[in-house]
Amino acid sequence: MPRWARLPAVTVGLLPLVPIAVMATTEGAGLMGTGVLLLATVAVATVLGRLAGGVLAAVVATAGFAYLALPPHGSFAVLVGEIPQVVAFAAAAAAVTGIFERLRRVDRARAAAEDASAQLADQVRLLAPVVDHSPLGVAVVDTEGRYRYVNKRLAAIKKRAPAEHVGHTLSELLAPEMAAILEPPLREVLATGTAAPDSDVTLTFDGEQRHFLVNRYPLRGADDELLGAAVTVQDVTERRTLQALEAESAQLRATAELIRQLEASQRIAGFGSWEIDLGTDRVTWSPQMQAILGTADPPSDVTQALAFLTPGRARTLGELVDHLLHNAWPLTTEGRLVRPDGKPITVVTTAEPVFDEQGRLVRIWGATIDVTARRAAEEAAQQARQRAEAARVRLRAEHHALQMFQNAMLPAAIPTVPGVDLAVAYHPVADRMDIGGDWYDAFVLPDRRLAVALGDVAGHDVRAAAIMGQVRNAVRAYALEDPCPSSVLRRVNTLLATLPELDLVTMLVGLYDPKNHTLTWSRAGHPPPVACLGDEPLVLDEPEGVILGVMKHNAGYPERTITLRPGCTVLWYTDGLIEHAGLNGVGDLDKLAHTLADLSDAGSAQEIVTNIAEAMVPPGAQNDDVCLLALRRPVTGARRPRT
Repeated sequence: MPRWARLPAVTVGLLPLVPIAVMATTEGAGLMGTGVLLLATVAVATVLGRLAGGVLAAVVATAGFAYLALPPHGSFAVLVGEIPQVVAFAAAAAAVTGIFERLRRVDRARAAAEDASAQLADQVRLLAPVVDHSPLGVAVVDTEGRYRYVNKRLAAIKKRAPAEHVGHTLSELLAPEMAAILEPPLREVLATGTAAPDSDVTLTFDGEQRHFLVNRYPLRGADDELLGAAVTVQDVTERRTLQALEAESAQLRATAELIRQLEASQRIAGFGSWEIDLGTDRVTWSPQMQAILGTADPPSDVTQALAFLTPGRARTLGELVDHLLHNAWPLTTEGRLVRPDGKPITVVTTAEPVFDEQGRLVRIWGATIDVTARRAAEEAAQQARQRAEAARVRLRAEHHALQMFQNAMLPAAIPTVPGVDLAVAYHPVADRMDIGGDWYDAFVLPDRRLAVALGDVAGHDVRAAAIMGQVRNAVRAYALEDPCPSSVLRRVNTLLATLPELDLVTMLVGLYDPKNHTLTWSRAGHPPPVACLGDEPLVLDEPEGVILGVMKHNAGYPERTITLRPGCTVLWYTDGLIEHAGLNGVGDLDKLAHTLADLSDAGSAQEIVTNIAEAMVPPGAQNDDVCLLALRRPVTGARRPRT
């Protein structure tokens, strides 16, 4: 059917008016002729004006038929009796309109299909030379899924000539089971116009399973109209096989590496693994297990294996199985055995049962570790602990003896002198096994003056304690002959110079006269005293002399004298009070002086020596013994508060 140009529906709908006007001026063509002519105009109007023009023409033709064909001409008086003929014509006109509209649509669809086919053919003509020799299988199908082009590679895969494919669908060329796999995805692409890339397809040709990578995508024309679909097929069987081989190879490498690491772990940890198959009584050993037992070959039977694994315990396989099934498991046993090379070893073996899915005991596996070196080390450690404990007991006894010796070197009591508040204290380092050379002394001279001394012998051993006793006794002897502090220090220095070894001693020696309340002292390398003499605490850093035992001759020790008013206090101490973690030298001497002033305001000399160490040394910071001597002139009446 030819294509007609589109005309306005109103124009072609009025086309029946032309024959109506012609027949109205003549005698008419009779009922049949009039109806045929008008129906012909309706058909023409439908073709030219599509459905709207045909409907309008049918209405106009029905009216003209009623006017022209029914007698008398030009009168509608008889229409009531002739309604069936009019209705029949109207139905015929409607049928003609519908039939020719359908024919027109079929013609248009055929034309569109011819255009799409022509465009697809053009694309195939352009595509064919490019892909004829492509290593990929390529095909082009139309919208009905029929092949329009197949290249040589795809034809070879299907083992058919390219020409045998053209015009056929997949279901017409392939077995039903293959068509059921390949055709639905292609129909989906043609129905939706959406590509389906990278589909993995596995097919069987002549009993051989092959793998393909299939891409399906729509083909469209210049106006984006769907013309069909293109299909590419790549045979990836060899690639998949290679990938499977590589994966298997990688798995084998990983397994080998795991075995190597397991053997290395067993070697490093010093244990070996083993397994007994209860179905075959076969014993499997790891290389490290053989190294532990010193044998290159595993035992020939289970009985021999159990002799290695559980020495002195389960002697038969039945005993081992019975233990695992009826007692707490896993079984752990330790025993000694002799290797084939004669070396005795101690081994610890752990055995566990292995059950199948039905709960039957099928294997026993376990691990054995050589604990010979560990047991030897434990025994050596135990002996070392025993020796250390014995040494601690001896040290405690020696320390107790040293403490008794040191206490014997210190005065049992200090004298009581009217008008003098005197107190001493000794604070040793807790839990230290040696003793220090710190000491103090106080005694009344024949003239009722009070002699005081405090010193520190270098070292923490028996010799230091012995030197301390000698120096203390010498101080008493020299003071009784000449109580002048400088004279006492000079003579003690001479004494130390005569000893065969170099013994260094720091010391303070003082002389207090309770009549005039004066304190005279001399210092030999010792930390300076601190005092509370009035409103301000003081560090009495003068005089200063060299440490005893350094200079053999001409060692001079100057003196200093102060007067103590009521409430005044002087504190002598050894270096353990100021030399510990947290102190910083000169600044902490000022802290010590102020601490003394605070304690002096609050109590007696005994309270001072009792509390000042706690105030100056933080808990756990003391690292040396502390010896203290406080001399205080008490207040006899009401005390004036210090400002």
